[in-house]
Amino acid sequence: MSAGTTTRAAARRRRTLARTPLVIALTLLAIATLLPLIYALSASFKPLDELMANGSRLLPDTWRFANYSEAWEQAQFTQSLRNSLIVTVSAVVFGVLAASMCGYVLSRHLVWGQRVWEAALAAAIFLGAGTPTLYPRFLIAQKLDLLNLTGIVIVELAEIMVLTTFLVKGFCASLGTDVEDAARLDGCGLLRTYWHVSLPMMRPVLTTIVVLTFQWSWNAFQVPLAFTLPRPDVHTITVSVFALKTTNGDGLGNYAVLMAGAVLALIPIVAIYAVAQRYFMEGLTEGATKG
Repeated sequence: MSAGTTTRAAARRRRTLARTPLVIALTLLAIATLLPLIYALSASFKPLDELMANGSRLLPDTWRFANYSEAWEQAQFTQSLRNSLIVTVSAVVFGVLAASMCGYVLSRHLVWGQRVWEAALAAAIFLGAGTPTLYPRFLIAQKLDLLNLTGIVIVELAEIMVLTTFLVKGFCASLGTDVEDAARLDGCGLLRTYWHVSLPMMRPVLTTIVVLTFQWSWNAFQVPLAFTLPRPDVHTITVSVFALKTTNGDGLGNYAVLMAGAVLALIPIVAIYAVAQRYFMEGLTEGATKG
């Protein structure tokens, strides 16, 4: 074996040893992240008495697949699935269009009072829209007769739009303007340049926005609960799954059925992320670090 080969082998071993602590740390982090999901999946197949008596055991002694059919029926999943799809798809479509437009004009400095608008958006990130603002939002929606799916879409868009706008702004700032300049020389106006030239180049960050908005809207709980509490016919999936806590006549929840409902509600999120994972990570890193 030559000296050069020995040196390269030693260098590889040193790099492997140097990366070992990082690999161990990331592995432990992955296990800690996945363990609650694995436990929920396992609990969803257990009978209630087994779950309550020996909930710490990972694998069920008796596999009860009926938990899923009961969760589907008791939570009226067909109806709540339709409601969640209406809210989520509407939020995704309008959110992508609005964030791409706002982020694009901000990245190209086409807005009068640019710094003021950016400062207001940045401040909105820290203000938050959580529990302290839930009651005022409920009162406003009540006055505007928006205690329905439309009101949920508007509120969810308002919550996620600040983040997605900044992601688009950062991503577009990393793109050159040569193609846009050529389009304008060919007679394209601002709207046509945005639609036919810039928007197709935003695909990575738009995929990120689709996943983020889908996750945000699909998992939303407080606003859908407050806005649809007296109207079970417009409950979303998260509200319907929450209602499984008290589906038994004695007021006690069947937590095995509740876990089955939670797993059913997670499937669309996992599927969307699995399909769009590559573009999601690319758009998230570029949109967060550029500009």
